[in-house]
Amino acid sequence: MNKLKSLLNSKLFLGVSSIVLILISVAAVLPAANFIVNKSLDVVINFYLVASLMLLLVVSSAAQMFFVVSVIWGKNIIASKPEELRQPNDDDADFTMKSMKVTGAKKSFIFVIALALNIFAFDTVGSGILVTGSKRYHVLTQLRSTDGQQRADAVHGAIQLVGDQEVTMALRRIMTTPGEAREWAVYAAGIRRDTKLKNPIANLLRAGNKRERAAAAIALARLEDPRLIRLVIDAWPHFGDMQNDALIALGMVGKKRLNPNNNILLFSDAELNELGNFLVAQLESGKLDKVLSRLAIWCLNKFESPEGLAYLESLLSNQTDTQTLCMALEALGNIGAADSSPKMVQFVKVADKEAECKEMVATDFTGKQVLICNNANLIARIIFEIAHIGDHRAMPEMSRLSENTEYKESIRNLAKEFVFKMQYRSSR
Repeated sequence: MNKLKSLLNSKLFLGVSSIVLILISVAAVLPAANFIVNKSLDVVINFYLVASLMLLLVVSSAAQMFFVVSVIWGKNIIASKPEELRQPNDDDADFTMKSMKVTGAKKSFIFVIALALNIFAFDTVGSGILVTGSKRYHVLTQLRSTDGQQRADAVHGAIQLVGDQEVTMALRRIMTTPGEAREWAVYAAGIRRDTKLKNPIANLLRAGNKRERAAAAIALARLEDPRLIRLVIDAWPHFGDMQNDALIALGMVGKKRLNPNNNILLFSDAELNELGNFLVAQLESGKLDKVLSRLAIWCLNKFESPEGLAYLESLLSNQTDTQTLCMALEALGNIGAADSSPKMVQFVKVADKEAECKEMVATDFTGKQVLICNNANLIARIIFEIAHIGDHRAMPEMSRLSENTEYKESIRNLAKEFVFKMQYRSSR
């Protein structure tokens, strides 16, 4: 024990130990950094490497602390009792000063400063693997892995690292190489708005499995890629039970979205016409279930597809379920064809006065929801959509409805507002 105290009180020993430990730390951090930054496939291995380096820095900082204290306060820096510091010629004042100088708090402060400086220095030397870049390398390691779960777990981290080109390259590598969880890489690229990855995403929409195609359609919608309509129509038979994602992708864009590159509409008139006819053909085929039918109607609404007018008008019947009817009405109002207005006015007379349109969302493969229908009374929805079309021919019927006490006061007031606005518009 005395020999150990003697060593720890030796400036030479402490100085040499500090230098040796610093050199060992440098020798350890450089290969560890190279492995974590460029090669590691397992975040657990990264954790153990970083923990080992941190432990080495703790030991190195302790040696540096003892060396600094020995330089400042001289010998016997590890005295276990204050009396051990007293020298034969010390008076009480000298002894008190020595006791104050070597308090544990001062040693702890010096140790913390040394440790902080070491971490900062070696974090810089090691490209940030200890602190500043730890999250980034965690994500890159997961993306580099061939394990599907690790890749999927990296998604949220990758999304947060927007603009990081190494993450972009890692996502591209996953998309262009057969393997697991490619759909999650596509999802991350879409959320990140990684425009450099449009082509790999489009290729997966052409030739991926159903989940990859679904993810690619949603991603291209977020990236506002003008190829979306053509690619979705071509890939439609291959979506399987994930056709809802394809329709959600189309609806997310809609007709009026501008191309960010040239500030014109994303899709040509020919493409819009083709999409309208495609959606109507799917609806009339009877192959779509209720959910897909509503999504197709929502797409007709978002693209304002006049090709869907005949089909949508055929739904103006009490035989149509309320939710589908509400969505058809909204689509008719948004398409805005004047010829639809008289049919909607006639339907007001027979529609269920108590029926309510319920809020409805569509969910893509990631669980993300898109609102496709709002809450509203059915009659209120009809009046609102007739007003959206702006047909003056509806004024007499709306005027009668505004006085009809069979309807709720809120409905009568809505009809009055419609008549007033139409009169105001006529007088201008």
